Amino acid sequence: MSLYLFLLVVCSLACGLIPLDRPPTPVGGGAWIALVAVFGTIVHFVANRASGVAQTKFSSQSFADRLELWRWVGLGLALAGLIGFRFAAAIRFSPLLVESIFLQAIFLLSPAMSLLAITLAAEHFASQCQRHERGRFRSAIPRIAVALFRMVGWLTIPILTLLLIADISRWVWPVAAISAGIPSGLVTLVLAALAIPFLVPWLANRIWQTRPLDDAHFGWLVELSERVVGPGLDVRRWDTGMEFSNAAVVGFFPRARSLLLSDRLLRDASAEQLGLLTLHELAHLRRGHLWMRALAVTPGWLLAVAWVRWVDAGPLSLVLANVAAIWVTLGLLRIVAHTTEYDADRVACQLAIRFGPLSLAPLTPCTTGGQPIAMNPIETDLREQAERYCAALRSVGKLGEGTDTAAAQRTSWMHPSIDARCRSLRDWADKAAGTPHPQADRPIGVATASENL
Repeated sequence: MSLYLFLLVVCSLACGLIPLDRPPTPVGGGAWIALVAVFGTIVHFVANRASGVAQTKFSSQSFADRLELWRWVGLGLALAGLIGFRFAAAIRFSPLLVESIFLQAIFLLSPAMSLLAITLAAEHFASQCQRHERGRFRSAIPRIAVALFRMVGWLTIPILTLLLIADISRWVWPVAAISAGIPSGLVTLVLAALAIPFLVPWLANRIWQTRPLDDAHFGWLVELSERVVGPGLDVRRWDTGMEFSNAAVVGFFPRARSLLLSDRLLRDASAEQLGLLTLHELAHLRRGHLWMRALAVTPGWLLAVAWVRWVDAGPLSLVLANVAAIWVTLGLLRIVAHTTEYDADRVACQLAIRFGPLSLAPLTPCTTGGQPIAMNPIETDLREQAERYCAALRSVGKLGEGTDTAAAQRTSWMHPSIDARCRSLRDWADKAAGTPHPQADRPIGVATASENL
């Protein structure tokens, strides 16, 4: 999950808690629309200039970086509309919105989603120009809508589902015959606890294009997952058009979880690399890392609610409590995410020695990248296994990021860099072995792993 998407959703929804005492005006709405028109013109100008440049890796990356910058500008413009132009006040003054928090959330998310769609449209038309294709705007609308849905649907739909459940509970439960003495809020929590954990993997498999793995080539990965986390994990091929070399796990409960391996990773990674990176994702499940990340979201908001309820509920206090909750959540998520990544790296090395991923290869006639895979188990000590694992991270990182030295040092909000992960893993292996590794001072590598590895 990118920091941009997280803040887009959280900040947009948090604007609904700001006490705005006057409704929006037509003049303010017109002024904001004019700003959006200027924003769209600039973004499409940037896209047109990028499409006129030869499509090299440098120019494509430069355009992607500029587009990401303009997406942040669009988020600021959306928040300016909700707060500065008082769009968020409409949820208190509109008869249609005031009775439904589900509709309120859709309304609050609409400005940011619209501006994100503008950047996706610019990206789409720039891609068409670079491929020397001609397309009509009407035919592009469904593709842009699908791109928007795949980008943010996995995050927004569970939230909207939770709010819809809350609305239904608030409307239906008080008149139900069995509702005596049971608050509708408790019913909402119970229904959400039952629905959301199963909804997330179901959505992921449909929002992102996935299908079952080919047993003839990758059945050993399914067997490996059964040995490590037990039966019931749905291992699927993630079709990205060969754009991403990535892996991810989604879901919280056994038999309602999925492991997604991208098509490019399955095509280009060697069997050893594929086995080790699969073990990394399985380590997240064995250690409960998804639960830790989910729980890391709650402390900041619980403190904000407690402050507003029992200390000060004034307008300024409400705004400051929400800002503080967002910053606390960002900090906790970063700490938990980085800590769990380091832990998953260590556990993956231990699992590789314990289970030996390649020892499962003879169970099926596996090939990877068109080449027969090795049929020998991994038999090595912890330090050597750490080196194998670091080599796998570097190699898979090169599939998607090239050989830029700066990329290996790049740290994202939810992921430490490959350099940091390899240093941590080698230090841990050295301490476990009791002596320094002979290759501990060797340069670590020149590429960053894909986001979810």
